[in-house]
Amino acid sequence: MRFLILLLMFLFSCKENNAKAINDDKTNLKDSTIKVSDTKIIDISGKWKYVKKQQNSSVPEEMFTLNIVQNNNSIKAQYCAIANSGGKIDCENDLEYNIQGVINNGKIIVDFYSFFSNQNDKGKAEIIINDDGTLKWKIIKSPKGQFYSPDECVLQKENSIIKDKTNFTFSLKDNNYTVNFETKSIVPKSDDVYFENNSLIVKKTSEDDNPHNLLTYKYYFTSGSNTVQLNKIDFSKETYVEQDDICKLSYTYIPLNGPAFSPDEINTFTEKDLVMYTRKLDLRQALDIVSKVNKDYQCTSSLNDNEITQLLKQYPLNKKTVNDYNNIAYYQEQNKNYNNSIFILNRILSQYPNRVVAWLNYADSKWGLNNKQESKEAYTKYYNLMSSQSKDMSKVPQRVKDRMK
Repeated sequence: MRFLILLLMFLFSCKENNAKAINDDKTNLKDSTIKVSDTKIIDISGKWKYVKKQQNSSVPEEMFTLNIVQNNNSIKAQYCAIANSGGKIDCENDLEYNIQGVINNGKIIVDFYSFFSNQNDKGKAEIIINDDGTLKWKIIKSPKGQFYSPDECVLQKENSIIKDKTNFTFSLKDNNYTVNFETKSIVPKSDDVYFENNSLIVKKTSEDDNPHNLLTYKYYFTSGSNTVQLNKIDFSKETYVEQDDICKLSYTYIPLNGPAFSPDEINTFTEKDLVMYTRKLDLRQALDIVSKVNKDYQCTSSLNDNEITQLLKQYPLNKKTVNDYNNIAYYQEQNKNYNNSIFILNRILSQYPNRVVAWLNYADSKWGLNNKQESKEAYTKYYNLMSSQSKDMSKVPQRVKDRMK
């Protein structure tokens, strides 16, 4: 009997130890699996691009890029979203990561904000790493305010313009060029391809008619980290009618933090493609651009969303600048760029709600968009402020009285 009891105790003890050993093995296996999966996290650092382009069009209808920096399973990124064929540009020239997220089981849930809105007005998006090496971007929750990133798209990884050691080659006007940045040599030699300080300059001229325009582009490329990148484009345009020089424009365009640009693309680059870039402007230059009119030919050039946003960052709206911004908004409205005019006027009226002339410009822009009810309310606000501030009521335009009815 005693033997039987001892035998049972021994068997029970073996079972318990075996169970503990099995459980320990499971725990170790589980821990080991986590470590293995951690080492298999795919690095998605780099530039990714989605482009939607109509057939026979050189300018994309939509373009969305992600510049991703990954550290283990955490990522930060900066997007550049271009919509309406360059009419809306939700980008930032300087490096500013507006996306933060974590990789979990091949998916990334990120918080992001638009460069048009406050950094606290964040939305949520999901990024999926597809089996074919692409990324899928899908918005789960939209941020507050304006934003122009697509609701859903698939992005391809973009290759940098890689140099072979110190040399790289490109084609321009049926010529193949080999460039060495270290020795600053170019083969064959050309007046259109040359070095200026540490920049490679590629110059291109073209002409078109109706009216007759002479267009000149100067592309500035620099070398770094075995890649070649575009730093800026100097663009000038001279317009002639019946041999008279009636309009001269000259701007410097800065690349957005978007896709790479290869010297080979210069061959097909046109004036329309400049809409994908932003001009380097101060407040006075911006006002000059939108108000420059020749009696025979209109030389104005409306500012795009990104240029206005950059101006407001560089030259904040205050008592010293409000008059310039009001004038820019007025000329944007005169150039039929109503949405951009309203964008500026909303900022002005939020800080200076009793600024009389801003209400008039706001009403005119709303009228231009055929928003009759809001324009009527704005005209009434303008009229009442004129009266309450004891302004000269004879200066109220007749259109205001007509449109208030």
